[in-house]
Amino acid sequence: MGDPSEIERRASDQIRFAVVESLTDDRCIVRAGDLTSGPIPWFCFRAGETIIRSRPSVGEQGLLLCPEGEMQAGVFLPGVTSDHFPLPAGDSELVQFGDGCQISYDPATHVLRIAPPAGGKIQVIADIEIDGDVQCSGDVVAGGVSLKNHIHPGVEPGPGATGKPQ
Repeated sequence: MGDPSEIERRASDQIRFAVVESLTDDRCIVRAGDLTSGPIPWFCFRAGETIIRSRPSVGEQGLLLCPEGEMQAGVFLPGVTSDHFPLPAGDSELVQFGDGCQISYDPATHVLRIAPPAGGKIQVIADIEIDGDVQCSGDVVAGGVSLKNHIHPGVEPGPGATGKPQ
């Protein structure tokens, strides 16, 4: 059957807290206590026809799952909070990126918020249909025509219609 102390060691080594030391596109090296892994995969929420890719960060804490206690056969499950990466305060559901961009949803107020960092943009590549009011604190420009600053040629007092905006 095997040495009971070896079986006990393997069982206790199957799940360990670990911290990311370095990353490549699809692998990470983690440190668990005084042990360091070779390049191992990290856990993705989806990895089939639908993919959700979110790389762990260097210094992020998670769980190292080691089948039969073998670290080199392990997979890293990121997402254990730590002093190095504390959770932001608040009740909203949140996705926050390293540059400060945030996507949040407040279920109490039913507000979905997308906030890129200063100088960031939100780019939508699709036809958009809006069922509801649109409020804008800045200008809206369509086809090079400003909603706030366009002019209408041929305007005369009275009931006549104006020309197209310029």
